[in-house]
Amino acid sequence: MGRLFIEYMGEKRFIYTYIIGGFCGGLLFLLIYGFSFPQPALLMGASAGIMAVIIAVAALIPDYEMNLLFIGPVKLKWIALASFIITSVVDFGVNSGGKVAHIGGALFGLLYTWQYRKGNDIAEKLSTAFSSIGGVFTGSGNKKAKLTRSRGGRATPEKQRRIDDILDKISRSGYESLSKEEKEFLFKSSKEN
Repeated sequence: MGRLFIEYMGEKRFIYTYIIGGFCGGLLFLLIYGFSFPQPALLMGASAGIMAVIIAVAALIPDYEMNLLFIGPVKLKWIALASFIITSVVDFGVNSGGKVAHIGGALFGLLYTWQYRKGNDIAEKLSTAFSSIGGVFTGSGNKKAKLTRSRGGRATPEKQRRIDDILDKISRSGYESLSKEEKEFLFKSSKEN
């Protein structure tokens, strides 16, 4: 399911969904555990992040079919629902903290896909925020500014506009969204320094 997520939404969105989904699972665990569980519980692992990815990709392409061994083709929405129920509701283990974390991850996966379909890309906003915060500590600006400064002003306005368009595309959709020709153009432009 991670490969499907990356294929449809890109690596950057996959990473942010996984990390923030895990964070949301841990946060829900802390909120609920602090109020209702009488005995200490342990929370560890990455299953909340994994659940966020599973639910997000199933919400994005619910009718995508996967061939399951001994079963045959099954729609992604049913696989995700079964995964959620088995690991969060039916699990007969005593891992109540993990169950709560799965719910938090699943909720983030749903929220992320719902917002993404409305044109609100949470991963893009987080990426920009983290880059800004990181730039404060490293003293560096964004990639576009670095590339423009490193060329020493040798680019023609048309070439500069093309470079800016490609860099904007990278910031919107990730490097993997570039065509082979765009990657080559960007590589050659960076070598002209």
